Amino acid sequence: MRRGMFLCIALFLLLGREATAAVCSAPEGAGSALAARDAHQRMTFIRDHLRQQGRSSRIWTRSWLGINTAFAVGAFGLAPFTADRGDRTDLIAVGAMSTASLATLLLLPLEVDDDEKALEAKLAAAPSPAEPCAQLAEAERLFAHAAHSEALGAGPLSHLLNIAVNAAAGAVLWLGYDRLESGAVNAGLGLIFGELTILTQPTRLIGAQERYLRGELGGAVSSLRPAVMPWARAGSAGVAAFWEF
Repeated sequence: MRRGMFLCIALFLLLGREATAAVCSAPEGAGSALAARDAHQRMTFIRDHLRQQGRSSRIWTRSWLGINTAFAVGAFGLAPFTADRGDRTDLIAVGAMSTASLATLLLLPLEVDDDEKALEAKLAAAPSPAEPCAQLAEAERLFAHAAHSEALGAGPLSHLLNIAVNAAAGAVLWLGYDRLESGAVNAGLGLIFGELTILTQPTRLIGAQERYLRGELGGAVSSLRPAVMPWARAGSAGVAAFWEF
């Protein structure tokens, strides 16, 4: 009799688990393996990756905002006290390019952090009982949007724009102010800093979304890998190389 009772309890728990494990349709472009996964597994994968990359995007954005602000304030602050007209022109050019970089970060931000916050806000405001498939569809939309934002920020267009903008800045110093040498130096340094900005941008959601669409939801969110990240503090700035977890 006791054995029969245990079997009934086990069957009850199993049926209850199956009832609560919602299976939702997969988004366009996904494989059949994803459709076989329950909504809770899929939502957990999306939230974990958005949370991790949201934190990385905040660090990246704030670091480069700090670095460019330091260069802009320093260059514009020194320009009025520089006696040589050519050197003053160079400082103004550095300040202008740093200000342009600031504007780019503010007007065309990496949208991972916003997407992560939007998802958590929607989940917190969801009515009870919630509709898991509707929530999952919205999470998948935000996940795809965040991954696209990373891909766009680190893609070929960003590299081409970096080259074009810095080449134009160097040409202005050369042709407009007869500063060939300083124009070449400013263009080269601007190109290097621009490439560092692009290369240090978080990009893990690109691969995470590809794995998600294939239904590969296992494994840890992050793994040990070499990485570089800009840093800034009062009076100094630079780029640090480290192992990221």
